Amino acid sequence: STASLKLVDDDNSNAMAFERRVANRFVITGQVTAVRKPPHTDEPINRICSFELLNISDTGLGVISREPVELQSHITIFFPPHGPERGFDLYGQAVRCHAVDNGYEIGIRIKKDQMAA
Repeated sequence: STASLKLVDDDNSNAMAFERRVANRFVITGQVTAVRKPPHTDEPINRICSFELLNISDTGLGVISREPVELQSHITIFFPPHGPERGFDLYGQAVRCHAVDNGYEIGIRIKKDQMAA
C-alpha cells in the first residue's frame, strides 16, 4: 500500500497521533437524506435521517448528524439529481461517531456493492 501517514492533532491528549489516509478527502457541503439500520438485527428497523455533508473520498465520507449512529450501522445515502447530473446512492457502514458542538460527526466507510435498506 502507498498510503502516507499524516500528523494530526489529537484533542484527547497532549500527544500527537498518526492517522493513515487511504484516499484524499475533498470538502463537500449540503444536506442529504439517509436511511440507517442498526447492526446485528434481522428486523427491518430502518430510520430515515438527514446528514450535513463534510467531506468525501473514494473510500468514505464524513457527515454531521443530529443523533448518534451506532457503529457498524448500515447506511444508504441518497444524493439527489443536480442540474444535468443524475442522482445516485451510496451504501456504507458507520465506523466512527463522536459528539461535536452541532451534533455528532459520523465517519462512513463506503461499500459499493451492498444496500442498507
